[in-house]
Amino acid sequence: MKIVIANCVGIDSDGWFIIPYPSRWTTSAKDHSDAFTYYPKDLGYLTALLKQNTNHKVKLVDACLDRQNKEEYAETIIKEKPDWLVMESSTRTFNEDIWVAQEVKKEIGAKIMMTGQHPSAFADETSKHCDVVIKGEYLAPALHFFNHGGNGAGSGVIDFNKTNLMDVSRLPFPEDVDVSRYDYALKADPICRYREIQLYTSRGCPYSCVFCVASHTYYGGPDWRPRPVKSIIGEMRFLYEKYPELEGMFFDDEIHNASIKRVKELSKAIVKAGFDDRRYNAMCAYHTFDRESLELMKRAGYYLV
Repeated sequence: MKIVIANCVGIDSDGWFIIPYPSRWTTSAKDHSDAFTYYPKDLGYLTALLKQNTNHKVKLVDACLDRQNKEEYAETIIKEKPDWLVMESSTRTFNEDIWVAQEVKKEIGAKIMMTGQHPSAFADETSKHCDVVIKGEYLAPALHFFNHGGNGAGSGVIDFNKTNLMDVSRLPFPEDVDVSRYDYALKADPICRYREIQLYTSRGCPYSCVFCVASHTYYGGPDWRPRPVKSIIGEMRFLYEKYPELEGMFFDDEIHNASIKRVKELSKAIVKAGFDDRRYNAMCAYHTFDRESLELMKRAGYYLV
């Protein structure tokens, strides 16, 4: 069986370039020069998980990286001839994403699985347009679904269950073959002053801010799962060896400093590994910092939080 894992459309019908922030929100820019893009974190993890844990043929495609409109994107996916198309969608792009999915189904008969913000919040509506909807964080449920053949019974909704949140110790490094993580560093958020690959040291957040789509839509409330520091350093080493021109990392967690003790441990590990000659920025909250942590982070190469 072949599975195509797909980000949302890259250019909407009005010519706006789509910018999906991983697990947060989706915005857009009118001019190509303004249209930076993010690595599709969960789609990248799902691709790697399926390649590692199933015998299916799996391919990740991203219209945001390739700057494709819905017609171009549908053509790209149809050429892959998938049995299943897994798409992540937001409200900003939902109508055009569904157009792509239905075009693929019409042309080659592929089954459609929808994930992401809008399908999670409006699962019943979404299920009218596809075969399966997964609500919330979809890594473990999608892996289970395709490990059992992907033979779901017609149209249905896989409800969110907090016990299905992914064990971070089982996560491989995100996909870096079908798409290059370095290519996203070249089209990165303007806050990145260096060539920085997005790297994720944790999943979730221990807080439950009322405005946060991540906490309420993906994780079912407060939830924070930190990766082992040894694994993070291993991923950094892998990326620095693969991409010698890489200048640093953007730690794009929901909250990088949920545990200040862990930030101190990671900073020391970065120095010990000899990676303190690179540059780092991170998504942080202010309230956990102390002087020692900031001094350690500066020594490790952090320049922006």
